Amino acid sequence: ALLWSTYVNKTDYGTGYAIMDKKGNIIKQSNDKLPIFDAGHSMVFTSFEGKDYLTLHINNQKSGFETTRLLPISFDEKGELQINE
Repeated sequence: ALLWSTYVNKTDYGTGYAIMDKKGNIIKQSNDKLPIFDAGHSMVFTSFEGKDYLTLHINNQKSGFETTRLLPISFDEKGELQINE
């Protein structure tokens, strides 16, 4: 997955994503930010147990008080990223 962080308006900061095939072609791009308010700079990784996770910071508007979130994720049959909290 390709992830990016940006302001979606003047106050809301969020993360978008795109899924690519093995040749680097985008096969799915999010139309909305991920449903996590005020968060960004995301990375996806697979744990040693084979589970996928999204890690990102939250509290972007509170400079100096950002913290890390670690969220279990999966991708559905349409390629949509699902947060499995």
